[in-house]
Amino acid sequence: MRGLRIDNRICNLSRLLRDQTAPDGVALGPEVLALVVEALGLLLEGFHVLLTAKTLSLMMVGLVLGIFVGVLPGLGGPNGVAILLPLTFTMDPTSAIVMLSCIYWGALFGGAITSILFNIPGEAWSVATTFDGYPM
Repeated sequence: MRGLRIDNRICNLSRLLRDQTAPDGVALGPEVLALVVEALGLLLEGFHVLLTAKTLSLMMVGLVLGIFVGVLPGLGGPNGVAILLPLTFTMDPTSAIVMLSCIYWGALFGGAITSILFNIPGEAWSVATTFDGYPM
C-alpha cells in the first residue's frame, strides 16, 4: 500500500512539473516542494537501511564469493547468483538482495582477473579486457 501511495505521488509530481512550469521561471507551488522533500527523505531512509554494519558485512561477503565464482572459467554473474542463492533463504529480503547483487558484481570483477593476468576470458564480456589488460 505504501509503494502505491509513493507511485501516485511521483505521478502527481510529474504532472505538476509538466503543468505548472512557466516559461518566465515562476516558482512552483508548495505541494511540489513537499513531494521533493518526501522523495529525498525516502532516499535517505534507503541509505540508512543500506549502511548498517550487517548489510555492509554481507556486501563484503557477497563480493568475495562473487570474485571466487568469477575467476572460474565459464561461471559468470548469473550462474554465481543461481549457485549461491540458497545462502539467502534464511535472510531478510533486503539483506538477501544486497548479497545477491554483490555476488553478481563480484563475479563480473572476477572474470576480469583471469582476462588480465592469463589472457583467458572466462565470459563473453571479458574478451575486450584481454585486448588491453593483458599487454599492460
